[in-house]
Amino acid sequence: MPCAFYGIDPGAPVKAGAVTLDAERAEQLARAGAGAVRVEFQLDGDDGWGEDRLAEYDAVIDALRAEGLDPLGLLSHRTVEGGQPLWNDDPDGDGNNRYVEEFADTAQALMTRFAGRVVRWEIWSQPNCVENANYAVDPENAGCTYVLPRVLAQILAQIRVRNEALFNVDKISLITGGLLASDDAAVPLSAVDYLRELYDQRVWDELEDRYGERYPWSYLGHQLFVNQFSEVDPVALTGYLDEVRDVAEAADDESALVVTGMAWATAFVGEEVQAANLTTSFELLADRQDVAGVVWASFQDATSDDPSYGLIDDTGVEKLALDALSDAAAGCEPDEGGGTGSGSGSSGGSSGGGVSAPPPGGGVQGGRPIDGKRRESACSLAAGAPREGAALCHVGWLALFGVGALAFRRSRQTRSAL
Repeated sequence: MPCAFYGIDPGAPVKAGAVTLDAERAEQLARAGAGAVRVEFQLDGDDGWGEDRLAEYDAVIDALRAEGLDPLGLLSHRTVEGGQPLWNDDPDGDGNNRYVEEFADTAQALMTRFAGRVVRWEIWSQPNCVENANYAVDPENAGCTYVLPRVLAQILAQIRVRNEALFNVDKISLITGGLLASDDAAVPLSAVDYLRELYDQRVWDELEDRYGERYPWSYLGHQLFVNQFSEVDPVALTGYLDEVRDVAEAADDESALVVTGMAWATAFVGEEVQAANLTTSFELLADRQDVAGVVWASFQDATSDDPSYGLIDDTGVEKLALDALSDAAAGCEPDEGGGTGSGSGSSGGSSGGGVSAPPPGGGVQGGRPIDGKRRESACSLAAGAPREGAALCHVGWLALFGVGALAFRRSRQTRSAL
């Protein structure tokens, strides 16, 4: 198994202008057994991607590569200024708007700068995550990180067109935004219906006509937060993955799966079960021929009041799961020449067109990929964050931990009531 199969997300790589994912942290991640590291490109309060901000991420990526780690880039709602009312603003139903244009332009600028250093790029995180039951009729106020499938399709398609030169030489491969699966009774989520709707978009016809390949991604991203209060059920986990595979095959998509986030909190299950669940799930995923990688969703607990998904606690004390990850990755094969991000999937050797070609579906032009005026923040729309909860906006995995955070708050409320 390639070492880049085993990934970790260490949280925000830059905080308040200080690089936190530095050489020391990179060395810790490599020692833990990781071969890949998920890196979210966040504005972190900046108005745009100025040279100082870009230089910070240069340092992050170079530190990871110096340790032989494969950076997995994430472009999310924190990469471009603007909130859910802007990205889901689509009255004409074509999926395109100014936010989409700006996001695609920003993606092009970042992918060009980091070409040869970052190959795999995940586009969005938890696009199916919602807080409001009426999200279908009011997507601009759906809550969480929900993005309309037709909007996500336009983002992916426009990234494909704008980065033609990189696709042509296999310097880039896309991962569809990690679709969230949760079996929590309070906020159950399945990615299957969203995935079906994503496949059923007309923009893929245009891409197929232009490039001879229908979908712009090489991997299908998923985030699996199931059995969060118990031992993981391998039968249920396998059943979900099989269902996703069936949906993909029905759409003639043979892309491998990448689990871009999964974890269990010691606050819910204890250290022993957390470690056992990591071992069971990672072995199950490694045994499947259709899974190309998995990311454990946290390296270190943020504070003692947060759900404790990390492999070490907030003081740096190692948990049993740290050894479990190291054991899972033992004997892996170091990657040469780009690792699993070398892009063997459908988006690889396409031809025709150029980066200057107009985006599929036409629509609004322009955008400010590197600078521009501050617009409404998407921070308060992160999963689990109250509308007035601006203080929580820079928690790197807040959206991914929405299910756990809600449950954690419920458990604290129950204890306080007692």
